[in-house]
Amino acid sequence: MYASDVLIPREYQHRLPRTRDIAAVKELAGEIGIAPSIVLGRAQRETRDFAWGQSLRRTFEWVENPM
Repeated sequence: MYASDVLIPREYQHRLPRTRDIAAVKELAGEIGIAPSIVLGRAQRETRDFAWGQSLRRTFEWVENPM
């Protein structure tokens, strides 16, 4: 899980929310300096609970630059 360790360093992993705690997700993301959706995704994967936090998810639209 190299990519996961780069985004959320090992010293913060013990602070990943184990319950549906949006405030904890936002707090940890702010401390690390990453988007809350990254912390949310990792917490969801660790707990296998994907049915929460959708308000933190972001959708991106890729636009090709016609230079």
